[in-house]
Order: sequence, then C-alpha cells, then structure tokens
Amino acid sequence: MRTCDIIKTKRDGGVLTRDEIRFFVNGCATGEIPDYQASALLMAVYLKGMTSRETADLTMAMADSGDKLDLSEIRGARVDKHSTGGVGDKTTLIVAPIVAACGVKVAKMSGRGLGHTGGTTDKLLSIPNLRVDFDKREFEEIVNRYGLCICGSSADLAPADKLLYSLRDVTATVDSVPLIAASIMSKKIAAGSKNLLLDVKVGSGAFMKTQAQARELAREMVEIGALEGLNVTALLTDMESPLGNAVGNSLEVIEAVNTLKGIGPDDLTELCVILSAHMLHLAGKGDLMECGEMARNAIFNGLAFERFVWMANAQSGDSGVLMDTARFRKAKFYRTFKARTDGYVQSIDAERCGTAAALLGAGRLRKEDDIDMAAGLVLEVKPGARVKAGDVVATMYAESESRFDAAEFELASAFAIESKPPEKRRLILDEITNVQ
Repeated sequence: MRTCDIIKTKRDGGVLTRDEIRFFVNGCATGEIPDYQASALLMAVYLKGMTSRETADLTMAMADSGDKLDLSEIRGARVDKHSTGGVGDKTTLIVAPIVAACGVKVAKMSGRGLGHTGGTTDKLLSIPNLRVDFDKREFEEIVNRYGLCICGSSADLAPADKLLYSLRDVTATVDSVPLIAASIMSKKIAAGSKNLLLDVKVGSGAFMKTQAQARELAREMVEIGALEGLNVTALLTDMESPLGNAVGNSLEVIEAVNTLKGIGPDDLTELCVILSAHMLHLAGKGDLMECGEMARNAIFNGLAFERFVWMANAQSGDSGVLMDTARFRKAKFYRTFKARTDGYVQSIDAERCGTAAALLGAGRLRKEDDIDMAAGLVLEVKPGARVKAGDVVATMYAESESRFDAAEFELASAFAIESKPPEKRRLILDEITNVQ
C-alpha cells in the first residue's frame, strides 16, 4: 500500500478498507508515515467524513497500536469518565473525588488541552511537584489505597492517537466526529475501561456546536462501547458559555477546590453532582436519585475534598496549595474588562473566552508551546446578570502586559448585552446509553 493512495481515496470521498486504516495507523505509530501525510489524511477525513464501520475500524486500529492496560488488580467497583472538551470544564477534578468518596474507584487517564479547550492534565500540573506519569503498578497502588488517581495518557497506550491528537490541534481538524470518537474510545478501550460516562459538550465552546452533531458523536461512541462490551452512558451538556467562572489552569483548580468545599458556582456544582450520580449508577451504587444524594453528601461532609487532598499527596503534589489556595503562583499582571453598555448579559461566547485564555498564555497556540499555569481569566458575571456600562465583567491574568490587547478583543466579541434577560439554558440536553 502507498499512503498517498489512501489519502487520495479519502480525499475523493471513498471508503477505506480495514487493512488501509490499519496500515495508516501503524505507520503513524512507528513513524514511517511523516506528519505531513498524516495531516493530509486528517484533513481528508475532516472534509469527507467516515462511515460507522470506518470509525470502528479506526478506533480498534488505534487501540491495538500499542499496549492494552489490564487493571484487574484494582479491587472493587470501578468507573471512568471522559469529557469531549469545553471551556472552564474542570469537572474531573471535582467528580473523581466525589465518586471515590462514595466508595467507587476512579482510575483515570486524562489528556492535555486541545484547541481552545483546557486539559485536565495541564490543570493538575499547576499543583507544584504533582506527578501525572506512573507505571501500571504505581497507578494501581494509588487507586487501591486512595480510591482515585488521575494521570497522563501513557505513551504505550494507543500511541497512534498521541501523534494524531497533537496534529489535530494544529491543523484545524479537531471537530470531526469520526476523529473525536476514535480518539476517545481507543484510549478508553486500551486503558481497560468497563463502565464509562461520556460528557459530550454542546455549544460555542465545544467541538460539537449543535445538538445534532453532539448526538451523532455520542451515538458513535456508545455503539463502539457496546461492540467492545463496555457499559457506556453519554450525556449531552451545555457549553454555550464557560462552565463556572474560571478559565485557566491554576484558576480552575482553585474553583474546583471551592466547589468541593461546597462554595463553588451553581452551574458547576449542579453539573458535577449529576455527572457523579451517573458514574455511581454505572458502578451499581443505586438509582440516579440515590446516587445524586450520595454525591451531595460527599461534598457537604468534606469527604470529597479530603479525597482530592489525598490524591494530590499520593501523586507527590504540594497539597498545601489546596488547603490554602492563596499559595498558588499568581500572574504578574491583571487587567479588568468592563461592560460597554447597560443591560442583561444575554450570552458569553465560550469559544471566544477559551481563545482569550489561550492568548493570555493559558493554552497552546502551537503544539510545542508551554503553558503559563497562572494565566487565564475569571468571569465576574454569568448570563442573566444585570450590568451597567463600566461594570467589571471579567478579569484577565497574564505574565506579560503585551498579551492583554488580543485577549480583550476576543472578550469584546464574547459578551452579548441586551435589554431583556435571556431564557435559562438547561445543563443536560440529552442522554444516550447502552445500559439497560
């Protein structure tokens, strides 16, 4: 086979065979296929799409491109969770400790930021000295002892995805249903997941802009899970505006700590309780109402926050910053962004907020970029708030004042202020599951 023939087939709208897909994936994993050819096929897939069979074949080829993790040494019920990426989405930092505090193990591998969205691994690394690289034995020991561990994706698990993931970030091919579905599910299959909750984001800050797109992605992933014997539930959740108030790595960890202490933003707290309830339900802890009550209790009795501290310690992090969040490193400069007119905040475009945070240094514009853990922004208002011209509606943080102008330009387009209040948006838009 020749890679250029495979690219041409997909460029012209053809259907790739299982052998062609495996040839391409294995070539990416071994380095025999260069970045420029991999990027060309990614763009062809983005433009022409894939059939369900092609997507399933791509998923399994990526899962089989490296090792598969056997987590049978982890004792008791276990559940995993994945978000398709959003702005201000720090739910894993909150949900994993809640679920662990309720007696269900969470052995989670997370990725870095992609496009305008943040990555859980990046956020965790804002905790000084914290490790996210573990071998299988260490990973299992931490989960068995403390109930949870969040680590980075192993280079040995689905290595083809690792390359394609980084290329998608810089070739404008992120928001493709087949590529997202294969990327997520290949890693979950390779990582030994059996019970899986998918948080499929919908809206301006998500890769899926419409409910129809998100539903298509959710169905693809749930069907792939069913084929491989996984119990999978997918929730479509709103990402029209940023989740919570903070966008940026250490800023989001601080907000996660506040939420675990019961003083977080209402939308973030509500969503985390719902996600936790579904994870506990998948693990057999009861019906959704019972599991929701368990999740709330884990927040308000302090056990969930305690688990987060335990996890940080177990992963060699300085948990002192969690006990006193004022100890997190601060950005050198800040600038406020003010409302330009009187009225109600109709909407806050999540994608523009994510782009603004990246411009401030909180995300990657190129795959080799370093992240400034203290950079980002904090929303001072949410949709529905009544504001006057000159009111501070967001605060930006950066290590250099030169970063503020470009970020402020994005925020100027992000805030829509009108004379009438907006209709309240639902957090949960739909549910798709293969669990009876």
